Amino acid sequence: MLNQTLQYFFKCHPDISDQQNFAVAVSGGPDSMALAYALLGWTRNHNKSIHLVSVNHGLRAEAATELESVARWAEEQQAVHQVLTWQGQKPATAIMEEARQARYALMAEYCAAQNIHTLFIAHHQDDQARNHF
Repeated sequence: MLNQTLQYFFKCHPDISDQQNFAVAVSGGPDSMALAYALLGWTRNHNKSIHLVSVNHGLRAEAATELESVARWAEEQQAVHQVLTWQGQKPATAIMEEARQARYALMAEYCAAQNIHTLFIAHHQDDQARNHF
């Protein structure tokens, strides 16, 4: 289903499908891993490149271990994987909002430096529900 959705998306958006380089945000969760896997297949089938981009916010000790798992998977897939780190002091309040802003800023900077104009981000239904509450 995801592969068919990607095919339809790229068919409807030739301005995006004509690009050579893409990025996908990969946290290690099932939503981002599924999207990364599907995009790896699509980019390989269309002679494009994709970068897997992860962000370590420095807020959870287990995040480094989780991103190591993503790095191993990316290596198995022979995919480019970059871990970006949120540096500096962390806020005492509105941590989730600040982390989200930092994550998107880091990924935007990375994409600009790599001449990538499209960054794919996955969210599952529970993420969408949380976004509304």
